[in-house]
Amino acid sequence: MNMLRFFATMVFAMGMGVATALAAGLDNSAWHMKEKTKTDSLVFVNGQLTSAECIPYGFVTGPYSATTEGNTIRWTAVQTNADGEKMTWKGEATGKTMKGSYTYTDKAGKASTTEWTAEKAERK
Repeated sequence: MNMLRFFATMVFAMGMGVATALAAGLDNSAWHMKEKTKTDSLVFVNGQLTSAECIPYGFVTGPYSATTEGNTIRWTAVQTNADGEKMTWKGEATGKTMKGSYTYTDKAGKASTTEWTAEKAERK
């Protein structure tokens, strides 16, 4: 029975390693985001997403999850502020370009979705 528990633990740990490796495809990267009327910086570090433009509204750094298919990384994140408002992010990165959307939901439940594109910031 102990051997079965050992193998189950190893399979679980390997699965967690894969999830971490998938997130690592975005980790330690920054992106210049553009939408119709605004620009923003999206930063991915240690499995966490930060939107510079959302910080003043109380949407602080929060976790994201990612999957890969070929050379495309798809990711999602949900951030909630102290007022009960929510930002739901979805993105798809291929190479040095990204596209996606965010949905802002106010505390009354009214939602609006905005599409955006982004370019990967080059390290200097």
